[in-house]
Amino acid sequence: GYSGQLVLVGPEYEKLTSVPLMRLADEAGVGGALIVTGPVPDTELKDLMSGAELFVFPSRYEGFGLVVVEAMASGVPVVAARAGAVAEVVGDAAPLIESGSKPEELARHMDILLSNEVRRREVVRACLLRSASFRWDIAARSTMAVYEKAIRAFSRSA
Repeated sequence: GYSGQLVLVGPEYEKLTSVPLMRLADEAGVGGALIVTGPVPDTELKDLMSGAELFVFPSRYEGFGLVVVEAMASGVPVVAARAGAVAEVVGDAAPLIESGSKPEELARHMDILLSNEVRRREVVRACLLRSASFRWDIAARSTMAVYEKAIRAFSRSA
């Protein structure tokens, strides 16, 4: 089995208050390996991504998939669900699972990328190449996010 840690990042996990993640992890015998961070600042997110062995994005509802592009650009192999524009973003660079597919399908792709070094290197190389085509898009979206945040802050203070 895999001896690493599973780190769940983002505010989405706050919505799972009815799902006892830690209890389920303890029952499965992997409680010590599960870390739920909640939201993290972008600087920490980039550090988490660059230090990860694998980036898994099984989201069923996703817009552009900016976080997937950032993971691919970090040199991390990716497994993602085919949701929103994620399939278009990933292309054939990394494995995509059908949204709502069985967890075993996700686990199979994760296992391949964690255990097969040749396949892992292929996916990392393909992800790096694919992410390069989105550099300007990332810059534009990041700039828009700054403007939107400033507008919201201004609107609240007015």
